[in-house]
Amino acid sequence: MALADVTAVFGEVKAAEKSAIRRFFENVIEARQAQIQREVNRYLAHLDDATLNKAGFTRAELLK
Repeated sequence: MALADVTAVFGEVKAAEKSAIRRFFENVIEARQAQIQREVNRYLAHLDDATLNKAGFTRAELLK
């Protein structure tokens, strides 16, 4: 926990709540990462099984 993430309230140390803007951007980033992973899996699904095995993937892993 970074120093900027804590606040002192009457001698107590509490973790600061995330601002609405920070939560918004974290959600945007999380959604974008999920979208990118789907696109990568879609691309990999078009490869043949031999190529997938060379890359260390199985078709079942991609369908998850």
